[in-house]
Amino acid sequence: SSDLLVQEFQMELSSFQDKYGLTVNEAVKVMGICERKVRELIKENEIPHFRVGRAVRIPWKPLKEWMDNGGTGGDKR
Repeated sequence: SSDLLVQEFQMELSSFQDKYGLTVNEAVKVMGICERKVRELIKENEIPHFRVGRAVRIPWKPLKEWMDNGGTGGDKR
């Protein structure tokens, strides 16, 4: 049922909040958009992110602030 899906998403979201840097796939789930769009936002420096070697991480708190601000005016890195 949809209630079960909502509960599962909320549990997954709370586990993401405990992490400093989300993977691209985790950000896809949190933001509800496709991977291609997340990678495009990273490439254009539209969302806060940092690199660990070749891996990209998106810090949870700055991402949440960016989303709370309507996806604009985020901390560009």
